[in-house]
Amino acid sequence: MSHSALEYRRAESDAAQSEVFDVVIIGAGVTGACLFHHLRKKAYRVLITDKADFAGGTSQASAMMLWGGLAYLRSFDLATVARLSFSREALVRGANSCASPRRFRYIVPSPRAGNRAIVQSALYLYWLLGAFRRARPRWLNDFDESRLLKTANRNCFEYEEAYVSDSDARFVLQWILRSRDSENPALNYCTVHGGHFDSSAKLWILDLEDRVLGRQLSIRARLVVNAAGVWTDSLNRQFSIETPYRHLLSKGVFLGLRRDPDHNTALIVQKADQDCYALIPWGPVSLWGPTETFTSSPEDGFSITAEDVRSLVQDYDQHFCRPFRPEDVVSLRCGVRGLAVPRSTQQDLSHSQSLSRKYVIHRDRELPWVSIHGGKLTSCASTAEAAAKTIGHSIRPSLAPRSSGDSVEASVEKEKFPGLAEEVPSARSCADESCWSLQDYLRRRTNISQWIPRGGLGRLNENVAHLERLSSDFASTASFNSQAAVRAYQQEIETRFDRVLREAL
Repeated sequence: MSHSALEYRRAESDAAQSEVFDVVIIGAGVTGACLFHHLRKKAYRVLITDKADFAGGTSQASAMMLWGGLAYLRSFDLATVARLSFSREALVRGANSCASPRRFRYIVPSPRAGNRAIVQSALYLYWLLGAFRRARPRWLNDFDESRLLKTANRNCFEYEEAYVSDSDARFVLQWILRSRDSENPALNYCTVHGGHFDSSAKLWILDLEDRVLGRQLSIRARLVVNAAGVWTDSLNRQFSIETPYRHLLSKGVFLGLRRDPDHNTALIVQKADQDCYALIPWGPVSLWGPTETFTSSPEDGFSITAEDVRSLVQDYDQHFCRPFRPEDVVSLRCGVRGLAVPRSTQQDLSHSQSLSRKYVIHRDRELPWVSIHGGKLTSCASTAEAAAKTIGHSIRPSLAPRSSGDSVEASVEKEKFPGLAEEVPSARSCADESCWSLQDYLRRRTNISQWIPRGGLGRLNENVAHLERLSSDFASTASFNSQAAVRAYQQEIETRFDRVLREAL
């Protein structure tokens, strides 16, 4: 680990203890990170903290689509479609270094004229609700990916959405890097163990553990925001906060498959139950999925099972000509969506697609505590703006307005990794972005673990020696053993990748 990275962490940790913050944000996924950025622009003194790495939960496992909610046309939820389309365009305009337009192809499930007319009408309505900002939908008689599809599926419309440019994890990270400084810390691997509200001082006193430095911290803040994503409900229970809302949890699994050279545009294919799967080109892989199944807890939801893989393989074989081959699986990708529902909602719904991905912001009546339920990648900026407005009704910012606007994004040093044509951010530069381990580097600071088989190890562990050299860049003590660290990583991959595929295939 670089000396400068540890020194900066100590400065942030010292500031966390000494400052009185306007707002503490618990949860550094896309919602918390975007809110951190918005509050800093509004001159609030802010601390953001997460028990794991930045974007370490659901925000690292999306389809990376910034979409206007096409699926909600099935339930005639036009307001949600219009709202998500507006959010998509705001990101394309305001975060154009991280988000860009992208073509998509909707595979018409039947060539019958009536079915084609229905799909065309829906896409034109979608275009209208997006205020005609994206490219006009068009019918394609021939397209590059047609040879990949079975004959009955070679009918499609092309339309336009948007996409994060690199990865969802780095998309989250950029919101934080643009706004953090030593007096407005962003602390990953910092666990909230408890706390209380001091009514006489009108401050929250939070007990945190900085697991990077091994410090116990006592944090003071005028207001707390619970942006913990799928852990929002459990954090509220920890602090005896009650809201009218809760989360239903939906598990989504993708297969990362070796990309066919002809696959250059995202394909949306309809299943027999009217839901859709996507085959999305991403670097050297194609993401196939996601599944949509309810789960009882975040821990269960982030665990990929053989049944998840078999379900994806079965649907893949129904749509594509080349039979599925186990050796084509490069990576497994899994996230848990928190679907905001009224607390009284019973979990008897047939499918999570029947629920909206809307966000709900709730301010406690008695304590300065704001909870954020639901939300998604596309709506991160609008969620943050709404949350900042809610916070503004409770407290005013304590700092002078920032005159320079957004800080300039620092350039990232790049280097080669075996088996990848594109260069990736170097381990040394990522260490200065609060990257504390090889796993964080492979999974979130870069796409290595998603683009190289078996988490970057390679099919036959051919990259072990290279990973040992990279691992040494994250050594925090003189006794750190890079070989032991990589062996532990190998064991992890054998459990959550190799074993799952053996059981499934």
